[in-house]
Formats: sequence, structure tokens, C-alpha cells
Amino acid sequence: MAYQGFTPANTVVYALLFLALLLGTVRLFRTFRPDLRLFYAYFVPFVLLGSGLRVMGDLGLLSSPLFGNIGIYAFIYALLLGSILLGRWSTRFGLQEHHLPLTLASVGCVYVALRLLPLSWQPEPLLLALLPTLALASALYLAFPRLGLRLLDSRVNLAILAAHLLDATTTYLGLTLYGLREEVLLTRFLVSLDPLLIFPLKAGIVLAALHYLDDLEDEVSKTLLRAALLGLGLGPAARNLLLEMLI
Repeated sequence: MAYQGFTPANTVVYALLFLALLLGTVRLFRTFRPDLRLFYAYFVPFVLLGSGLRVMGDLGLLSSPLFGNIGIYAFIYALLLGSILLGRWSTRFGLQEHHLPLTLASVGCVYVALRLLPLSWQPEPLLLALLPTLALASALYLAFPRLGLRLLDSRVNLAILAAHLLDATTTYLGLTLYGLREEVLLTRFLVSLDPLLIFPLKAGIVLAALHYLDDLEDEVSKTLLRAALLGLGLGPAARNLLLEMLI
């Protein structure tokens, strides 16, 4: 939320690069067919690692531009993809494919935790963020079956929605209580009208995307696109929450 480099031009460029990278990854995974059964077990720690490193950059604990708002996405993507490819190679030595990426992500998260834990923490933002998120996610989860909709029966879909609701909640809290600023162009315009608009914006876009993804038959495409959607919600949400607890 504190990044100040987004413009209409570079937003389009970043979006096109992200799409090209995602489609390229889908094609790559279709070719060498990694075992994706435990994909989220190490994907989520990589996302949290990226959030933690980004916060360390925000706080001046890391000074490299690699840990900026765009650089961190490239860095984590390279670590994730590289560890998956090496994990596939490591099966020649009796290891499971997920061992290497899970170990790398876990070690990185421990490193971030050791750097951040000695700092001064405020617990209030955690409660302020989690309670509304849980309430909203629970309300939608209970309401959907009554409307004849089964979209949130999937635990992955529910987790993706919850991640984006947490992002919306932490964004709202950052704007209204903690003096942080939204820099994503569309979101910035809407919250300038009313910060509460972040909630229907997030929920609407995510639910529409999940509805589309549920119709995909190719499991590789579905898994990677769901993971990308999860990362786009969980990564900013975790960063926002950490910043709000540390400022």
C-alpha cells in the first residue's frame, strides 16, 4: 500500500507481463507435469515469505530494490519455480518433489520471523483485521448454498475468497486508521470515493474469477490460476497486516 510507482502506463505493462508469465508457466507445467497434489503446502509459505521480505524492505531492514513492490514478485517467482524444477530433479536421489520447495520456503519464513520478532508489535490490528474477515467469509459461505450456489464448497475457493477479504479489510484499516495509502489505480480511485467500496470490489472480482476457473477442465491450468489468485490476495493482505502491527 505504500508503493508510489504505479501509473496507468506501467500498470498495463505489469499486467501484461504477469499474464504472459502465468501462461508461460502453465505451458511449462503441462510439459514436465510436476506433482501438484501438495502444491499449496509450499506455495502459501512462499507467498508469506514474499510478504515478510517486502515488509523488511518497508522498514529499512533490507535495502535492495529486489525487495520492492514489483521486484519481490519476480524474486519469489524465481525461487518458487527454481525450487520446483530442482525438486523434480531431486527425485533421482530418493526425495519427494515437494521436499525442496517446502524446505526452502520454510527456511525463508524462519529467517523473516527471526528478523521481525524482536521488533515492537501491536496486537490490535490483528483482531481488527481477522474478526471482520471471518465474519464476512462465514456469511458468504452460509449464504451461497441458500442461493443454490456451490462455489464455496471448495476449500481452495473459500481460502481464496478469505484471502482477498483479508486484503480488503487490512486495506480499509490502513486507509482509515494507520495512515497508509492505496496505490493500485482502480482501487485508489474507488476508495477515494468511499473506502468501504474495497469490499464489494474485491468480493465481486474474486467470485467472478472463481466461477470462471471452476469451469476449467485442465487441472494444471486450474491449479496455477487459482494459486495466482490466492497469491494476489494473501500476499498484499499479509504485508498490510504486518505493517499495521509494526507501525
